[in-house]
Amino acid sequence: MRKCARQCARFRGLAAGLGTSGVVVPLASSMTRQTHTLPPAIYAAIPTPYGTAAAAKLSLASFVPAIVGLPLSDLVARWMLRLLGR
Repeated sequence: MRKCARQCARFRGLAAGLGTSGVVVPLASSMTRQTHTLPPAIYAAIPTPYGTAAAAKLSLASFVPAIVGLPLSDLVARWMLRLLGR
């Protein structure tokens, strides 16, 4: 039981760490005239020449990893439940 509790605590700490960095990255990475996170980059691309094509590419770059990540997260959750014996 203690081994299971330690593993749960490790993964919980990992998830908390990832959640914290998930908030910091969009705020820190949007530097004026240098970098954009995807939503402001898509919005800024639309009024430029050929902007709708660029916005479509950026939207696809956002959409594809999200769709691929859903089944992967489900597989990881199933693997963790099997690992923890639940």
